[in-house]
Amino acid sequence: MKNEGIAINLSANRSLIIAFAISCLALSFSFGAEYLASIKACNLCKLQRIPFFVILTISAIGIFLNIKKQTLVCISIFALISMLFGTYHFFVQQGFVKDPCKVQKVENLADFHRILEAKTPCAEKLSIFKVPIPVFNIIGSFLCLIFSVKKVISHEISFRRRFLIYGLHKKDHPKYHSK
Repeated sequence: MKNEGIAINLSANRSLIIAFAISCLALSFSFGAEYLASIKACNLCKLQRIPFFVILTISAIGIFLNIKKQTLVCISIFALISMLFGTYHFFVQQGFVKDPCKVQKVENLADFHRILEAKTPCAEKLSIFKVPIPVFNIIGSFLCLIFSVKKVISHEISFRRRFLIYGLHKKDHPKYHSK
C-alpha cells in the first residue's frame, strides 16, 4: 500500500512539473516577444501573465511540499481563469467584444462613431503560423487544467477504491494488523 502512495506522489509531481514547464514556456514566450522582439503587450496580454505566474509559483511549492492535491486544485482554478482571459482576448481580437483597452472621451456623435470603428492595441490581431496569440494561451491553460484535474480525479478514485477495499475502520486496514 505504501508503494501506491509513492506512485500517486510521483504522478502528482509529474503533473506539477508539466504545469511548471507550461508556465515557464508561456511566460518566456510572452516576455521574449515583448522585450526581445519589441512587440508591445496590451493590457489583456499582461493580465494573462498573472495566472501563469501563480501556476508557476504554486507548482514549484507543490513539487517540494507534500500538499499535492491542494496545489493541483489551485492550479486547476488558475488555469481556468487563464483560459477565460485568453478566450476574452480572442473575442476582442475577433471583434465579438468591445476592446476594454480603448477609453476615450465622447464629445459628439462623430467621436462616438470613430470609437466604435477604431482598431486598438488589444484588438490587434497578432499571430504565429496564422494562429492568434491568445489561442496559445488558451491551449497552454487547457493543458495545465487537464493534467491537474486528471490527477485530482484519479487521486480521488484511488482514495475511494482503497476506502471501499479496506473499510471504514483502521483495524481493518492491513497496515494495522499485527503479525
